[in-house]
Amino acid sequence: MNSDYPHSNINLSMITIKTESARNGKEIILLNENYVHSKYNPEKEGEKIAAKTLSEKKYDSLRVFGLGFGYHIIPLLEEYKQIIVYEPVKDVVELAEKQEFLSSLLSKVEITTDFRKINRSEKQDVMILPSYKNFFPESILAFSESSVIDSPHIIPSDTVDFNGLRVIVDYPVYGGSYTTARYIQHACEKLGVQVKIVDNAHAETMLHAITSVENKSHSSYMALKLTELLSDLFWEEFKAFKPHLAIFPAQSPATKHLLNSIREFSDCTSVFWFVEDYKRFDYWKEYAGSFDLFYGIQKEPFLSMLKSHGAGFCDYLPMAASSELHERLELDSAEKKFYGSDVSFMGAGYPNRHALFAQLTEFDLKVWGTGWENNRQLEPFVMKNGERVTIEESVKIYNSAKININLHSAMSTGYFEENGDFVNPRTFEIIACGGFQLVDERILLPELFEPGRDVVTFSSITDLKEKISYYLANPQERQVIVENGYKKVIKFHLYRHRIEKIINDAFQNSEKFRNYYSMEKQKREKILGSIKDEKFINYLNSLPVEKRNSFNAIMEDIKSNQSNFENYEVIMLILDTFYSNSG
Repeated sequence: MNSDYPHSNINLSMITIKTESARNGKEIILLNENYVHSKYNPEKEGEKIAAKTLSEKKYDSLRVFGLGFGYHIIPLLEEYKQIIVYEPVKDVVELAEKQEFLSSLLSKVEITTDFRKINRSEKQDVMILPSYKNFFPESILAFSESSVIDSPHIIPSDTVDFNGLRVIVDYPVYGGSYTTARYIQHACEKLGVQVKIVDNAHAETMLHAITSVENKSHSSYMALKLTELLSDLFWEEFKAFKPHLAIFPAQSPATKHLLNSIREFSDCTSVFWFVEDYKRFDYWKEYAGSFDLFYGIQKEPFLSMLKSHGAGFCDYLPMAASSELHERLELDSAEKKFYGSDVSFMGAGYPNRHALFAQLTEFDLKVWGTGWENNRQLEPFVMKNGERVTIEESVKIYNSAKININLHSAMSTGYFEENGDFVNPRTFEIIACGGFQLVDERILLPELFEPGRDVVTFSSITDLKEKISYYLANPQERQVIVENGYKKVIKFHLYRHRIEKIINDAFQNSEKFRNYYSMEKQKREKILGSIKDEKFINYLNSLPVEKRNSFNAIMEDIKSNQSNFENYEVIMLILDTFYSNSG
């Protein structure tokens, strides 16, 4: 049993399904021993559900989440010109088709188990089978949204078997995008994708030496040569791995020659995630047309500007939190004392932050991060002598502070960036750690988190000070907001959700990706079918994905077990033929 929509809070392969008679004699379904319809009078219950839908009727078209045995749909057959029903559990459809009393319903409505076939236009009413809310809460939320396909929050990637995908991630040499690459890697692993990383941190010392050369023309020339060398090293790893997707976060050392080679000599789809402010860093202009998929953390006018510079597919993809690294922690008393404070900030000392935090010295304040030197007023509040803070330390800070201040960076001495739009990663990370934050107002924030409910914003020094004092005095209100934000970030704003969107976009917008993936999948299935050794196939499917998709790893793993399989040499020859020619 399976579903074409993955975002459910139950494992569909583990669902038990059965039927029984309600008290009034009508047949009903149970999923995992839970009644889909009323066990007393499913018809009466269905009429109430339908009546509520009719009371809010706006259009002549209706989309329904959950078929069950249709008691909630039957009263609406004459009320709508079109009814399309999405049923995530295929066995439910099969059971419904065997019920004679549903023949009229089945002939008048369109039923699908494929989420992509749902027309989520704005001119449709929506009805949810109430019992399904307990089974498929995230799917229902996506189903109810009129523009979910354009939403970065939650995207159905039902067309792709993640276990068959190979993704290579090119790490920047250092900087904020380096940690983004790490989060991308973890998200891919979480999804069951076979991921290969090319870690360029070993070049950091060399790059610092190059940038310190006084002759800037020589420095630029050497930096270009270093980038070319790192690109050549990436290309060697790339050819051996034969990925379906190559993901490049901002600042990845990829030359245009490398990107052109990927396009010309491989079937791989290249992805660039520009996680920087396009107004501050403009190197995106040179690379806009070099990637198959291009993402930014800002919307218009950036997306239109990308198009004008040659980009093909481009879209908005906000930052996120890492479920593997950003989490709630139980700290011991010593850690709470060291990392905790009434008010805290973790981040680099940009000019606007120097100016703002100098106004907050009346509070129990701790400032963490680099770039805070030469500020005598803040010196007593800067922790660890302004040393660099690790991800693990930042998680402890977010967990320990009563109030985390989140002020987006600006190069001016004014406190706030004028018309600031993108939402920084700290916003998501604090919430994922169960921390309370006060964040400066941003144009794109409300569509991610509801101000006043999921997070609290401020717009001036006076506003900030008043809210610090208020929320320090009202810890229960802080906690309510923390819980609201936490639920939303876990449902919609993890890097797993962003990678799912990228993969889904690749499948929908890149014929190259679809053909490469589909051809390889069909070939794999054919090869495994030709082995005709059920014991070996079960063994192969039991391997971790990183071994299952690597011939060398399989060979090493089964050398000690070869006597357990018949026709060992033949099987290895078949697999060698597939893996050596894959892609």
